[in-house]
Amino acid sequence: MKRLDRIVEQDPLKFKKFDGGGGGKSSKLLYLFLVGVFVLLILSFVFYVLAYMTSDSDPEPVVQTKNNPNNADDDDEYSNDLPPPVVRGDVFSDRSKIADSLTKVQVGLRIMPSQNDEQGIIMMHWTDEQNAQEKQLGDKVDLGDHYFLFQDTQFYFPVLKYNPDYVPFGDAASFCIHLQWIKRDMRRMYDMYKTVQGFPTCQNAINPKFRWQAEDPKTGVDFKVWSQEKFDAGSESECSSMGGVYRALKFGEGGRCYLYNIVKRICLMVAYTEHPETASYTWEYRGGCYQGGSIAVYERAYPGEEYHFDSIPIEVREDESLYNALGNVEAEVNSTVSPVFNYISYFCLFMAFVSGILFAIFFYKQWKGDDTNMRHQPQVDEQ
Repeated sequence: MKRLDRIVEQDPLKFKKFDGGGGGKSSKLLYLFLVGVFVLLILSFVFYVLAYMTSDSDPEPVVQTKNNPNNADDDDEYSNDLPPPVVRGDVFSDRSKIADSLTKVQVGLRIMPSQNDEQGIIMMHWTDEQNAQEKQLGDKVDLGDHYFLFQDTQFYFPVLKYNPDYVPFGDAASFCIHLQWIKRDMRRMYDMYKTVQGFPTCQNAINPKFRWQAEDPKTGVDFKVWSQEKFDAGSESECSSMGGVYRALKFGEGGRCYLYNIVKRICLMVAYTEHPETASYTWEYRGGCYQGGSIAVYERAYPGEEYHFDSIPIEVREDESLYNALGNVEAEVNSTVSPVFNYISYFCLFMAFVSGILFAIFFYKQWKGDDTNMRHQPQVDEQ
């Protein structure tokens, strides 16, 4: 108000001539309305900018360029369609030397009991290939991301000949997947691969009845290429309608229904983890990609069929729950404050319009009143 009083006192627009005998009230109101217009317009613009900055906006599409296929350095599938590297955190000074995203590493896997391939490591390739099972992925992975894939599983798993005459034949033998990683530019150095941390111990590695290969790692995640389910059934037709095989009880009525599920796809999650206290970092296993932390998707097997498991896709994806959680918090805050800023912006714009109308009306009245007074003043004869 002191600044307004100073403006009224200086009277740059000569409004005091409308005061008459009002003691400066008229000119003060005119300046109040006029200054209000400019202040409200500025506030409206500021809040409009804030609303725009906090509003949801579609990210710019990432333009991915393929490396020159004629370049001798680009000699594998991983070299193509490489998205921009993701820089996260600020623990280390030179982030370019740190493999802090899947775009910067090569992942290899082992399926144990071992099937030696490139010194025990099965090289996975980099892809963004879509699949029908993606709809079952949990919220910790980004469907738009690239991931590592291996699916040439011929000779790795036993064949299931689903002969009803041999039911029940139980679960398949347990296999264990172990992951290793290395910086991408060192991917040919097979003896330098590091173990992905956080894996539990493989079931058969500690089974005294099972002969574990001496060179096989003892950590990994267990899975079975088929599993058996059983439940009591009142009749064979009830069991057959579910794709099962019925076995009557030797004593009493009813029987037991046996169902078998075969693996369709496998997906493991890993996450980059920094250890500031030792100035080091690792990649860690974070569970399965699918809902509930499951590592595999299964489907029903049917009697009389033969399943070879020659092409079971095995994926490795990045756990982005931490980064997505931070993004979700930011998005939630933005979704709350952006409409508020937008409302304030429009409100200030409306009040600026009202203030401008009041200024115009009041100025017109004062001007008309002053003009009328001038016309009714007596003429003085100078002669």
